[in-house]
Amino acid sequence: MSNFFLKLLLCPGVVFLADALLPGIDLAGSWQIIYTGIFLGILGALLDLLLLGLVESAFSAVVDGVTGALFLYLLPYVFPFARVTIPGALLGGILLGVGEYLLHRLVLAEERYKRR
Repeated sequence: MSNFFLKLLLCPGVVFLADALLPGIDLAGSWQIIYTGIFLGILGALLDLLLLGLVESAFSAVVDGVTGALFLYLLPYVFPFARVTIPGALLGGILLGVGEYLLHRLVLAEERYKRR
């Protein structure tokens, strides 16, 4: 499965978990979770196209997590009735970064396996 489709599954799931588990993130509806996750998936795939071949997967995951935290913090300006605090955005970014790191390891291992 390609990196892009995996991100489209991972990112909405991470946003859903962040909304459900973290008190600092409160999205008003499930459509906000879906749109946010899809946007973060597309943004993460574009960042991976730029970074993943050039730098280590850990650095790329940190960049994805920081970008995700910034986007989560800006969500109240995009969606009405969304509430995101700074600690909530940081914890959501960490959660996204961990998921991205695990996904990068999977994708890179799959690419190494295909080369054999």
